[in-house]
Amino acid sequence: MRHHESSGGGLIPNNPEVFDFIRNRVDETVVQAALRFLFAHKDISTALVGFSDSSQVAEALSAVEGYQPLSEAKLEEMKSHASSSLDGICTGCQYCDKCPQGIPIPRYMETYNQKILGNGEADVQRRMQMHWGITPEQASDCIACGICEEACTQHLPIIERLEEISKIKLKGISL
Repeated sequence: MRHHESSGGGLIPNNPEVFDFIRNRVDETVVQAALRFLFAHKDISTALVGFSDSSQVAEALSAVEGYQPLSEAKLEEMKSHASSSLDGICTGCQYCDKCPQGIPIPRYMETYNQKILGNGEADVQRRMQMHWGITPEQASDCIACGICEEACTQHLPIIERLEEISKIKLKGISL
């Protein structure tokens, strides 16, 4: 497993509608389903889960209660759906955070996730400005040295994404 996702405020719990396909039971949350998906992989022996309060600990523990292994067919179906619908999502490992120009690349890649998840340009702009305090202009400081792409474990086209972000025109949102 390349990455773990915090159940507290990470990609999965903040986008439950995108990850709903992973649920197999009506009585489980998307976070519980994600943990059970991990349990189903024989090659994964440990799942690291971040918590910010006791309710999240209880939610993760309840994923173990009544756990029923998934069939290989169901597991493959879920993997296929995840691969096709979530291709190119930055997992936030921050290995790319070595920019000689000082560009906060992990913040821009997390913002780009909003686009991949189907959020509109206004949501992308809002995420950039209100959450991260960054602007499209700083993304244009990229000199295409490739250090970030060499470090990316997912082999994402970071330079191309920075160029795309740099062309966003901010409208009506001020810091």
